[in-house]
Amino acid sequence: MNRIPKSLAVIGGGVIGCEYASIFKALGVDVTLVDGRDRLLPFLDNEISHRLRDRLAALGMHFLFNERPVPKPKTPQTECASR
Repeated sequence: MNRIPKSLAVIGGGVIGCEYASIFKALGVDVTLVDGRDRLLPFLDNEISHRLRDRLAALGMHFLFNERPVPKPKTPQTECASR
């Protein structure tokens, strides 16, 4: 990555997703964290998970829970771009 993006979607609210999202938010990036579950870090106590979400939201992070990204259909143009 040769520059810091203006905005970023992080897919997954596990340990690594939360870490990346918080790092980029600290760098001033507009971050949206997307997760297919109903909360961050579901292996933690519910209260801890909610407090983390509240603190990240207070920093300006956005969340989409119970959502999954939809794959974009491949076209000849996207197949060439991914090589």
